[in-house]
Amino acid sequence: IPSISPLPPQNFAVEFYVAGPANLTVTGGASQSAAINTAFADPLQVTVTDLEGSPVSGVTVNFTAPGSGASATVAASVVTDGSGVASVTATANAIAGSYSITASVAGAVTPATFNLTNTAGPAASVTATSGTPQSAVISTAFATALQVTVTDVGGNPVVGATVSFAAPGSGA
Repeated sequence: IPSISPLPPQNFAVEFYVAGPANLTVTGGASQSAAINTAFADPLQVTVTDLEGSPVSGVTVNFTAPGSGASATVAASVVTDGSGVASVTATANAIAGSYSITASVAGAVTPATFNLTNTAGPAASVTATSGTPQSAVISTAFATALQVTVTDVGGNPVVGATVSFAAPGSGA
C-alpha cells in the first residue's frame, strides 16, 4: 500500500484468509427412487460453501453408499467445480429397499444425505409357494388355496402383479 504522507514509507503486509469448506448442501437428487439395476433420474448433487456462504471449488467430496443390502453404485469421490458443485450419477443395485447415501468433505461438520429407494423391477418369474401338490375328490374344493410368488430378476417380490390361474379345458 503506497504511503502518501510526508513521513518515510512504512512497510507492512496484509494477509487475507480464504476459508475452506464449511457447509455441504444437497442441491439435487435428494429423495428419489429407481427400479433395480437402473440409473436414478437425477444426479446426486451437493454444493460446498465456506463460512461466508461462498462456493468452494477444487474440494474433494466423498460419496458413501451402503456396502450391503439395497444400495447404489456411485463414484467414490468427485472434485467440486468453479461453482462449488459436485455431482454423481447413481445406479440402483439388484436389491429393493430404502437407504441413504452420504456426501462428506474434510473440514465440514455435517455430511449431506440422499434418501434413495430401489423399487422392484418388472415381473420375471412366478413360483408356486402353496397348494401344490395336493389332491381332492371329484367336484370338491381343494383343501389349500393355490398361491404363487412373483419376483423380479433380483429375486425381489413384485407388488401388484396380476396373476392369472388357468385350468385345462378338458380332462382332469
